[in-house]
Amino acid sequence: MTFFSNFIGFIMVTAVVVLPFVSPIKACYKGEMSVRKQTIFILSLFILTFAGFSLLFGPLTFSPQVVSGNGNPAWFVIPELVALFAVLACFLWISASQLFQHRKTVSVSFVLFTAIVLIFLCIIGEVRFVQDLVVALGGGPTEHESVIYRYGWLNIYTNKLYFNGYTFAAGVFFSISIGGIVALVKRNTKSGP
Repeated sequence: MTFFSNFIGFIMVTAVVVLPFVSPIKACYKGEMSVRKQTIFILSLFILTFAGFSLLFGPLTFSPQVVSGNGNPAWFVIPELVALFAVLACFLWISASQLFQHRKTVSVSFVLFTAIVLIFLCIIGEVRFVQDLVVALGGGPTEHESVIYRYGWLNIYTNKLYFNGYTFAAGVFFSISIGGIVALVKRNTKSGP
């Protein structure tokens, strides 16, 4: 029952954060939003989500040397951050798609290739980061000597596994990649056989 009530609460908070952005996303998708407004929305969302990731990576994640039994304060920030990051991702792929539709296929392909390589590098960095943190924690949640024994993988010590520079950058590059793919598909569909 606790999981279900937490899930419902997460959905409600996420909806409250996302709903004000539905109209701007639609306007952006339909091409009714100016490039200047798109840039302002993307920059403000970028700053907000980056600040949220920094907050979760820093003060809301405890080091393995600190013992705390007061729960996970990051739960107050995670739903809003996930929602804002999803909105940022939508704005990025829509804007990238619109931008790439008017560029040469070679330049779009180069951006796609670069973004995919950067995503791959972010994944490698994230895997190494996770391995280092698991060692610092003394193992996973099933190991008796671990700091997170019986806590599970989402707790006060592991918030930074999910919210860090690697995951932030990978999400941004992934959104841009989707925008590039959408632009290429639209362009090929318009030119048709």
